[in-house]
Amino acid sequence: MFSFVDLRLLLLLGATALLTHGQEDIPEV
Repeated sequence: MFSFVDLRLLLLLGATALLTHGQEDIPEV
């Protein structure tokens, strides 16, 4: 069973991964 803290950590990790992936897709021009 997952606790609220675990869910928050998963959400933070997921959000960070999405943000990082999004930044990688943006070309540095």
